[in-house]
Amino acid sequence: MGNATSKYKFREAIHALSAEDVPPEDAAFWDELWNLKTTTEEVFEMISPRDVRKLKVQRPLNLQTLLDQAVGNILQVITNPLAHQLDKARNCVRVLTRLLPFMLEDVDDSFVHDLCWSVSNAEGASAESGTATDSQALPASTQSGQSLGQLILHAIMHLLFLPSFTVDAQAFDAGFQADAPPASALWAEGLIARPSDDVIVRSLVWDRNRVEVLRLMLAVLCERLYQPA
Repeated sequence: MGNATSKYKFREAIHALSAEDVPPEDAAFWDELWNLKTTTEEVFEMISPRDVRKLKVQRPLNLQTLLDQAVGNILQVITNPLAHQLDKARNCVRVLTRLLPFMLEDVDDSFVHDLCWSVSNAEGASAESGTATDSQALPASTQSGQSLGQLILHAIMHLLFLPSFTVDAQAFDAGFQADAPPASALWAEGLIARPSDDVIVRSLVWDRNRVEVLRLMLAVLCERLYQPA
């Protein structure tokens, strides 16, 4: 769970983003934001629909940086899933899940369309890993002319089976074959892994992380639900 200090600092950061432009280079601000201890409920409470709409209209560059860095941090964790970075990944997933429904509610919003699907924006959001802090840049391996929207979708797919986050830490140590994925990388018994196999490692923490990622997937894929009939 989060604590009162983290909640206060998180809310203050959201207020700051609404009040003034915060450059991506402000490492102290962004690193503190992403490393605060929060829960899903707290993120949803502290980022209101009004906050997102206000950012989109009055501080679009801050909203762009928020989205860029959330995706970039997740991709860095996917590339190098260190244990101390997993809390940051959870924070980023929660923030994206909260932001996207209110960003996608206007089908004619050219800013959001360009932000998510412009290839030039994805390239601009990506910085060489040797010249930027870890909270500011997308990993160099993702700099292949993909839009931010594509990167979000790719990040979700990886998070669903990320060792130590949603599956066992050694799930893919023996390699991976599409027709026979390792049972330790599966969420539950099914056609490949039978209950008697006793090879599926279970964890309540992984289950919670899976729910977080599935929420984000729904937020990304349910655009029509956020728009007027």
